[in-house]
Amino acid sequence: METNQKEMDALRRELCIMTGWSYDSQPEIREIPIPSQEEVDSIDLEADKALALELNYTQNANEQRLKHTSKGAQYDVMDKKVKTGHQQIAADVEAKYKLLTQARSDYILAEGEYQLAVNNQQSAQLRYSIGAISQNEYLKSRESFAGTLSARDVAALKFSQAMENYRWTVNGLAQTEGE
Repeated sequence: METNQKEMDALRRELCIMTGWSYDSQPEIREIPIPSQEEVDSIDLEADKALALELNYTQNANEQRLKHTSKGAQYDVMDKKVKTGHQQIAADVEAKYKLLTQARSDYILAEGEYQLAVNNQQSAQLRYSIGAISQNEYLKSRESFAGTLSARDVAALKFSQAMENYRWTVNGLAQTEGE
């Protein structure tokens, strides 16, 4: 128990430093929020593509360069870069949306498997308490439950990360070139 506390303290200090806090700060560290199904369902992909194009930093800079480039070879290169940027931004937003919906599906599946594992674990505990299964079978049941719990948590984190990736893509960080 003491070892776990020391490890948690070391991890907290490391997290504080990585995020710009002093090592001895005491910020509130909470669980990563899982996006809601409604949040994903409310996404308007076409509106987000337009917003991503409007907010994209690289694309805006390329368009400004194009305005101030005189006709010639350099202008043609910048013109092509701007046109390609339009296509790339739309494709990147769409790709991130597909990854988001896949992560949501994976999370829903993992959550369903977790709920089933909870029921199975409760059943195994009851059967063990009345002597219907051996201790070894009960321990296998607990191990299976722990694996399912872990899989659900990983799926939740991937879903949350996919949502953040999508948000950042829409809010100006979509790829404009083969970066």
